Amino acid sequence: MYKVACILALWFCMTPSEAQVAVDNMPLERLQRVAEFRSTAKSADAKLTAANAAYVVDTHRWKPGGTVNVAFLGGNVSLHKAIERVANEWTQYANIRFDFGYDPTKNAYRQWSRGDKTYAARIRISFDQPGHYSAVGTESVNPDPKLFPPNRESMNFSAFDVQYPNAMPDAWEAIVRHEFGHALGLWHEHQKPICTREIRWTDDGVHKTAYAYYSEILNWPPGYTDSNLRPPSSVDDVLGDGDKVNLDSILIYLLPPEILVNGEKSPCFTKKLPVVFSELDKQAVRRAYPSDPNEVLAEARAAKVPAMLASVARSDILSVPERITLSARIESRTIADRPNVYVQIPSEAVEATANELRQSLKVAGFIAPELETVGTQRSPRRLEVRYFASSSKDSADAIAAMLVRTSPGSGTPSVKQVRGYEGKVKRTMIEVWYPTNDAKRAKP
Repeated sequence: MYKVACILALWFCMTPSEAQVAVDNMPLERLQRVAEFRSTAKSADAKLTAANAAYVVDTHRWKPGGTVNVAFLGGNVSLHKAIERVANEWTQYANIRFDFGYDPTKNAYRQWSRGDKTYAARIRISFDQPGHYSAVGTESVNPDPKLFPPNRESMNFSAFDVQYPNAMPDAWEAIVRHEFGHALGLWHEHQKPICTREIRWTDDGVHKTAYAYYSEILNWPPGYTDSNLRPPSSVDDVLGDGDKVNLDSILIYLLPPEILVNGEKSPCFTKKLPVVFSELDKQAVRRAYPSDPNEVLAEARAAKVPAMLASVARSDILSVPERITLSARIESRTIADRPNVYVQIPSEAVEATANELRQSLKVAGFIAPELETVGTQRSPRRLEVRYFASSSKDSADAIAAMLVRTSPGSGTPSVKQVRGYEGKVKRTMIEVWYPTNDAKRAKP
């Protein structure tokens, strides 16, 4: 019986003692809040015009060409390195980058904690919760206390920290691929309309419904079953490819035949367990994070939409919960779109001053990873703020003003754009460079 449940539940289960551990299976409290939030968001989408609704669907994606920071709670450096290796497979096919914050001098990766009040990273991984799951894209920076605030994980790999390396599930790499696909904003393959029509939702007195099946196997409430099996929006996902189902997708569930109207003859049924990316997975993530400058220009134009949507969120066409939910999605996208700020120092002599700046940046809503000591030879002669994408200029100017307050002895900072990356959109980050002279002045 366990083997049957394990094969059919979702994708995989672990050992017999962990039969209820499966992909996308969050703790119940979080699961209920996520289901409620996504349901309300979908209701709001249905009331928006097609253009606005398509933008709202797109708010789950990070900015193409950007860097998404990752941090760990628990686990050792070997496990962290293994997860980094698998997760970075996605970046081979997309114009996006993960930064796990590895420090070779300490042989350690970036950490976050349950006491954090500002985001240490956009993706925060833990190992101490039941189930394997991830927020979908920019949901991971939704500050709702019951969703994904700074002190809660946005991704979890249950017990990997005690199982690694000898007791890991056979398909652990596939689990990591699946969850990082969600972290990039990709939904499930079986959430296409054709599979929605194939899944049995209402009780016919003979067959199990999807609700009954997943409630029995994984204790899912109906709302969470909806959020994992039904389309994420009332409008077509701009990254989808119609009603064509990719049965080899790393993001598909093995749907049990008893909940499918056409059983094993359903176009959404497969016995094959996907463990690597399909070619269509690679195409989908390329469309999500394009490198083509023309596509990037379209992305830049879309940046003007939030202001319009913000006014819509205050209109009478939405209920109060819908307006709150839409505003939260826009806030998450705003947080997600802020460029990472990397602070470069010539030596440890200016570390205290630079850390004061990092704290100010975090309070202002930026993610400022660990200081990078680059040495006096690489450091400039004056304080500099460097940005790469034109869309980062306003943020760079704001950071320069912040530097005047936090580093008054370093002089007026120079703000400059580093050319050569705009067409390819390889970088949406900002760098702060402390000058060599600061290090000399700081010496006793």
